[in-house]
Amino acid sequence: MVKFTSDQAAAIAAIEQLVTIWADVLDQDNGLDKTQGIGFLSDDCQYNVAGEWRKGRAEIVKFYATRRAELDPNALPVIRHTVSNFRISFTGTDSAKCNFLLLYFADNAGGNPADPLAVADCRMEFRADASGDWLISRFDSEQVIKRY
Repeated sequence: MVKFTSDQAAAIAAIEQLVTIWADVLDQDNGLDKTQGIGFLSDDCQYNVAGEWRKGRAEIVKFYATRRAELDPNALPVIRHTVSNFRISFTGTDSAKCNFLLLYFADNAGGNPADPLAVADCRMEFRADASGDWLISRFDSEQVIKRY
């Protein structure tokens, strides 16, 4: 049987919401949160994207800004990240890790409905800041299914 304290249960809800916000920002803003400047990442976040590790929020923001600048603003692709199967464990009173499943949909920027493109096993680590807000401190994933 799995048991959590009430504080841990609240943290689990916050972490699941954080992962959902992260996925929504990838979908709606191509990885850049216009209101927070990717405020849900720790300053020293380690983040594996496009097969390369980026270290620190500034480097991650630069990656997404460069990628967005390369896209045709008149034909932005429709993408959706669906997250599920959360398995959260606590590594300390203010730290946790989560494994989850990500299903990625994308179109060809031609206005067609987005099709399933890949399934990935994802791993995130989190740290609560001084105010108690949870932040992503590490992200990595491995695609286990990819449509070609």
